[in-house]
This record gives sequence, C-alpha cells and structure tokens, in this order.
Amino acid sequence: MPEHSQGWAYSIRMRLLSPGEEGYKTESERGFKTCQLSDRHWIIKEEGKASPQDVRGKGVIGMYPILTEGGWILNDESDPNFQYNRNSSLSEHKEERKEDFVYQSCSGRFREGAEGHFSGDMNFVPGTVRDPTGTPFAVEVARFPLYLPKFKY
Repeated sequence: MPEHSQGWAYSIRMRLLSPGEEGYKTESERGFKTCQLSDRHWIIKEEGKASPQDVRGKGVIGMYPILTEGGWILNDESDPNFQYNRNSSLSEHKEERKEDFVYQSCSGRFREGAEGHFSGDMNFVPGTVRDPTGTPFAVEVARFPLYLPKFKY
C-alpha cells in the first residue's frame, strides 16, 4: 500500500499448509503439529540510501500466533493482550481458527516519492514458546517492492 504519515502499510498472512497444497508436509515429516512465532526481523530498504532500516521485535502487533494446518490457535499464549477477546481471559479457552493468521502494520518511512523494498525473517518454535517440542527455525519473508503505482483506484 502507498506510503502515508506512518510509513508503508503492509499485510502478512501465515499458517501451516494443509493436505493437498503444494509443499505440504505431514506432521511426522516436518516434526511438529503446531509452531509458534517468537520474533521477527524486517529489513526495509529505500533505494538510493546506503543502509537499510532493521526492525527487530517479539511477535507481531502484540501477538504470537500458534500455527496449525490450515489455521491458527487463539488462546492466552497467542493473544496475551486479549486483542481478540477483551472481556475475559483465554487461559481456559482455546479456539482453533480455520483461517490464515493475518495482520496489518506500518513501517519504513521514505522521503517523498522514493521507492524501495521490504524483506526479513520470522522465527518459530515447534509446539509453543512455553512448551517447545523441537528446535526453533527461521522462515524467510521474500523481498517485495514498496512503490507508489502509476495509477490509483
């Protein structure tokens, strides 16, 4: 999305692949049933500038999604700030959402009219951060362009 006063707006979606999807691996092949996002690193590069902006942090937008095949789990570990359920604790509630975990955010202000690109990586823990079942691993966020289109709808 075009740059605004908060920087470039972007949206990222995540989940484990489901049976029948290209690249799918069974639970035994990948070595875990669920995995949880622990932290992320974004690289935001403005063309013409020597150094990129490095943004590191825990989770995304205050959440630590626990990914499952075809969706994610909503509970107090994935949503410690009760963004999805503000009225009560999720500690005794676990909801498996059969949809991608999607979030939107803003980052990387450029000088007016400048273009650039965004990339990075996300680190996941098999199982959950509280109860890991394997070795943490990184997932690449492939580079994508940041630019204003020649036309707007």
